[in-house]
Amino acid sequence: MEELATLARPVLTETLKETDLCILIRLEDRLFAVSADLTEAMLQLPEVIPVPGQSANMRGLMRFRERVIPLIDMRRCAGLVTATQMDSEMQEMLEARLQDHRNWVAELEAAVTEQRAFKGVTDPNMCKFGRWLNTQEVRELTIRTQLQRIRSAHDTLHGVAHSVMRAVEEGKHELARQEVAHTRDISLVRIGELFEELRALYRRTRREIALVLKLGETRLALAVDAVVAVERLRPGTLQDLELGGVAASRLVTSVARRAKEETLVQVLNLDELLRSVGAQSEVCEPAAEPLAN
Repeated sequence: MEELATLARPVLTETLKETDLCILIRLEDRLFAVSADLTEAMLQLPEVIPVPGQSANMRGLMRFRERVIPLIDMRRCAGLVTATQMDSEMQEMLEARLQDHRNWVAELEAAVTEQRAFKGVTDPNMCKFGRWLNTQEVRELTIRTQLQRIRSAHDTLHGVAHSVMRAVEEGKHELARQEVAHTRDISLVRIGELFEELRALYRRTRREIALVLKLGETRLALAVDAVVAVERLRPGTLQDLELGGVAASRLVTSVARRAKEETLVQVLNLDELLRSVGAQSEVCEPAAEPLAN
């Protein structure tokens, strides 16, 4: 495609000046600046169309105003875990912890059947999931509320071991078996549902922003965590990267401070950014079927 092929050629954008209005974008806890003059739009990231053989920093293609334009994954460019990777890791972790608790219930059932001591962890803070849960400090209200629901269900599940083994000690074996069955068929299933709801909430609250840039005749989009502000940099703070005390990076030309606070802002080197994805993007063509309406 023409847009993809253009990425392989240098754009030679002008250096950002202190007097220029900037778009400040966030990647995790880092701020980057892009000239507002080069920015055409900011929108929630739409559906992404993968491109076979695309470079590592390319997310794929996206539709914008009846055009299909390249989408660059800025988290990958910055050496951060991508949103897709975070979701995959979250899914794997939750499934592993759910399996831990399936095994836990199976051990409880075996202890009842064999009338022996239960070998599982009874303290909900000591299992792998409980320890993970205790490390979560979340500001987002919906996720914090969901974690509280999960904690309550998780604490209740672990507490079952005490009542079940007490029933066994008192000779109430049928009651113990019924409680284990309820835990396996109801409580554990509910925790699985809560885990899936948590994953969906994390996905929704991590909705990325597509920053659409127009560089000459080329349009492309940057996938970023958030757009923080539209403002000018603090006068007298803009300096070359190495002079600013930040390790050299080909994707950053200079650093500065925000106008009203000490936060460091890194100015993106758009030419280098395009070169980093252009060599492989030039030969990529999107599959015809996903683009058809």
